[in-house]
Amino acid sequence: MVPSVRNVILAALLTAPWGLAAAPAAAQAAQEDWMRCRGSDAAAAIEACTRIADTATLSAETRARALFNRAVAHGSRKDRDRQKADLDASIRLHPTASAYFGRGLWHRDVTRSAERQIADYDAALALDPQLVGALMNKATVLGDAGRTREAIALLDRAVAAEPANAGAWNNRGNLNGRVDRAAGQRDWNRAGKLDANLADLYKQGMRTVVISASAKFLDVPGDLQVAKAPDAPAPGPSRPETGAAAAPPPTTGNTAAPVAGTVVQRAGRRVALVIGNNDYAHIDRLERAVSDADAVARVLTAIGYDVRKGTNLDRSAINRLVAEFEAAIGNADVALIYYAGHGVSIDNAGYILPVDMPKVSAGAAGLIRDEAVSIDALIQRARRAGGAKVVAIIDACRENPFTVEGARGGAPTRGLGRIESQSGTFVLMSAGYGQLALDRLSKTDRDPNSIFTRRLIPLLQKPGLTHLQIAKQLQREVRDLAQSVKHVQQPAFYDEIAEDVVLN
Repeated sequence: MVPSVRNVILAALLTAPWGLAAAPAAAQAAQEDWMRCRGSDAAAAIEACTRIADTATLSAETRARALFNRAVAHGSRKDRDRQKADLDASIRLHPTASAYFGRGLWHRDVTRSAERQIADYDAALALDPQLVGALMNKATVLGDAGRTREAIALLDRAVAAEPANAGAWNNRGNLNGRVDRAAGQRDWNRAGKLDANLADLYKQGMRTVVISASAKFLDVPGDLQVAKAPDAPAPGPSRPETGAAAAPPPTTGNTAAPVAGTVVQRAGRRVALVIGNNDYAHIDRLERAVSDADAVARVLTAIGYDVRKGTNLDRSAINRLVAEFEAAIGNADVALIYYAGHGVSIDNAGYILPVDMPKVSAGAAGLIRDEAVSIDALIQRARRAGGAKVVAIIDACRENPFTVEGARGGAPTRGLGRIESQSGTFVLMSAGYGQLALDRLSKTDRDPNSIFTRRLIPLLQKPGLTHLQIAKQLQREVRDLAQSVKHVQQPAFYDEIAEDVVLN
């Protein structure tokens, strides 16, 4: 089955109304607040947006936009209750298509109610019938409900409104492909021509659903304007150009153009959990997992991560270390998990194996579930602890350790399989499903690290690379290194992070 990757891209900007210029000194101070209100520092944005929203002399529209921006800031901190309260307040004060659209997204993430999503997207479209983000996201809801024809009709409107919107063509291709494979392929071809990142994804045999997300109002509202303010826009309304490009992996190298509609975020506070297991008591021991963990921990510490590391851990020791990691996360921008050791898949769920893992045999799935540690559960715990974005790097797979020399893996199934990455998470595996991840190239290979981690370390050390650029570069380098010994290994990744996140 071809895996489906859901990626989220950012909407572009809405132009604020033009109004009378305020007194220069007061307007200058208000503009400074607006700069903070629209900024990426959530705490500063919330304070500044609050001051604007509480200023009764400002227009209802300006205060409503401040409330909307504050809702976005609360959402970035996963404060869903305050986010919803601000969206509601913004709509009550001065309804905008963006606020209804944002509330539809809130229902997508929180209540999962298709009915409520559709109601808010419809309200947004009543105010702006050509709001492409609302057309796209409503189509996704309808498509998931099996209402394919209605969804295609919405995407017909989306591509008519924005013919250069690769995400809209991509999504229509997914739906057209259900009823007419040739029509779907034509849409995918169009999307690939518009966006090289989508074309790259298609070459891997993968498909994506582009979900448009709301962005803050950025332009200075009219009643905060200073005459000839440097960043004042030309008068006139405009719609957000949502879905202009997909968030699958960008091409690597200095010649790659930035992806339209996405935001590259350099992470602030970062914490990491690093585990490496060699000394298994009942299954084949490994040679390089501990040195892999040691090397990764050194690099992460050097580039500013708060690292919790453990090696040769039994199940209880893993649980204690994970609890320390959870306590350290707080409001971290990035929570990174790295594991090197044996891993196993049961019913497409991935597990990492502690060193006291009993020897398994056919029909031992229940024992593995009881004694191993679920990768999905690790990711969920990091998200619940407050990690805004969770990056999991798993160098563990893909073969039975009892029968394959020099491999990392487990019984009963070859390959860790696809891990269902959750919203705000990115999972990078050292090999694709059904592939063997090599601990070493040969018995004479003296490198202290596995072939995956020896390529990962220099990429982590290189400033400015995004998580997706690292993943794509690793795919090429590990594939080529494995091919040098006539072996097939290519890392796989699953992405649910909207932005491109710089790890160093």
